[in-house]
Amino acid sequence: YIESAGKLYRPYLIRDSYRTATLPLWFRAREIVREESDCQSAVANAVVVTGYSEGGYAAVALSEALKKETYNDDNNTMHTTTKIIQVFAGGAPFRLSSAQIEFSTKTLLDGTFSVNRRYYLALLGSAFSSTYPHLPNYQQNQDWLEASIRQNLIDLVHNGSNRDEINAGINATDPLSSLSPPVAEDLKAALANGDTDPCATSSVVGRTDLLCQALQEQDLATILETQVEYPVVVCQSLDDSLVSPDNRPDFTLNPQYLVSVELTGGHSSAGTTCIVDAIQWYVDASNLQKFSDVEDRHLSNGCASNLQSPTDSPSTQDQTSAAAASLPGKSLGNIIYIYIFGMIYLFC
Repeated sequence: YIESAGKLYRPYLIRDSYRTATLPLWFRAREIVREESDCQSAVANAVVVTGYSEGGYAAVALSEALKKETYNDDNNTMHTTTKIIQVFAGGAPFRLSSAQIEFSTKTLLDGTFSVNRRYYLALLGSAFSSTYPHLPNYQQNQDWLEASIRQNLIDLVHNGSNRDEINAGINATDPLSSLSPPVAEDLKAALANGDTDPCATSSVVGRTDLLCQALQEQDLATILETQVEYPVVVCQSLDDSLVSPDNRPDFTLNPQYLVSVELTGGHSSAGTTCIVDAIQWYVDASNLQKFSDVEDRHLSNGCASNLQSPTDSPSTQDQTSAAAASLPGKSLGNIIYIYIFGMIYLFC
């Protein structure tokens, strides 16, 4: 997210941003392991990814990017994509353009929206208010935020202001007024008509259609239902007052890979349970067996090592045995790395 100019460009819930923010660090981690081990080790090609709230969204977005990633070895041979061993994604707005927008609008209208969470409106608005050129609504007069406060809120987010400072930029007695009038009016009309998918049924061409298109492009529920081919545990509180439980995918559409964990309690308390359960899964020794078929990349073939010449290198059998014995250890840094980023996304 961070650039050298000191601006915190945080494209909140824009799925490609999690790929572009994280994969360069992933590639650099590979270089560091290769360099620091003097070509004797390489980062394993298997990961466990976990996150909650925004982190849950990021976990799925990042996993999809990692799944498609390939690499060429020193002989220019392309290897298989990264193996996703397990994903834990909890309390996430997978249906941003439908279930989440409807739910948030409803709580804003009925007075149950927590005024202490007004900064979420600014985070979303800073991403979908002509901020990022590749989105369909960019400079099309279809911004999420109301014009008179738009730039101030964007600046607060991009300058790394804290939650209280961002909250102060939004009217506490009428948080809905932070939305641009066309957006607020169309959402109100949608709810009055009983629409559960405002962008699909109630967007108006020339008013909110391009904003809705930008939001729809970020939805991940369909990807979970039709494209995911690795285990994903979706952890969600049915009492969540911030992220609607209706954001969850239809588990019957992809039963081989999707698992539902239902909890009770608020958004934050459920997050603690979801994250702890994910960590417990990893430390369970039986789950380490899932690494047994990870591709052996212990030696970085072709890299010029200062430790030993090719003629002095161990036999292929010795290399293979040593690599197999140390697979969980080799993968550990890989997995902890992804956990750390999940936690960063969680608490931002």
